[in-house]
Amino acid sequence: VEISVSITSVHVIFHVIDNGSGIPEDERDVVVARFVRGSTSIGTRGSGMGLALVDQLMSLMGGRLVIGDSPNHGADVQLLFTL
Repeated sequence: VEISVSITSVHVIFHVIDNGSGIPEDERDVVVARFVRGSTSIGTRGSGMGLALVDQLMSLMGGRLVIGDSPNHGADVQLLFTL
């Protein structure tokens, strides 16, 4: 896992990037629900609560969770905070 920060004129963005199999685009809105896991998580441990909790916390803090693709075919989970 790689963690980095980028800053735009509007946002501070924390990136959590992995080299796994990624999260398909059509599942990105779904995997933030409680107890939901994506199709690429088969064979890995987890309960489906992690992204749901992060999404809820980001909402409470006025931020936003965005899931993108990493350059190495994994996921780029972004935590966007408005400046």
